Amino acid sequence: YVYLLDQAKGLLGEVFLQMAYAQPGAILFHCAHGKDRTGLVAAILLLLAGVSDADIIANYEVSYTYLKPLFATFWHKIDEESKPYFNTDPQNMEITLRHFHANYRSATEYLEQCGLSRQDIEILTGRLLAGSHAELPGS
Repeated sequence: YVYLLDQAKGLLGEVFLQMAYAQPGAILFHCAHGKDRTGLVAAILLLLAGVSDADIIANYEVSYTYLKPLFATFWHKIDEESKPYFNTDPQNMEITLRHFHANYRSATEYLEQCGLSRQDIEILTGRLLAGSHAELPGS
């Protein structure tokens, strides 16, 4: 994930631009297994939204629980050496976030390095946080 974070900025930037300027409504994003590239994109979005590292790690870790039924359909075909690549060990995201914080001041700075403008980032952030400050019923 650290390699992708540092070396795939242009491609990741395209993903975030697509999200920023997508039609109104929900946005679905995924990769082949829904944990690696998807997990990295989700982590960056969660950082942008101000979510804690602990919650980002928990979000990543629970992916395996949801993906396990899918993996069960082909688990018997996977060689033993490859099986660890299908886990979502929390240490993977811990290492990624540690690297992120050591090398980038913020999600905004990172997205700028991915090619997004401040305006692009504001639009993306607005989509993420739309309605998040709405008053809860009964409050």
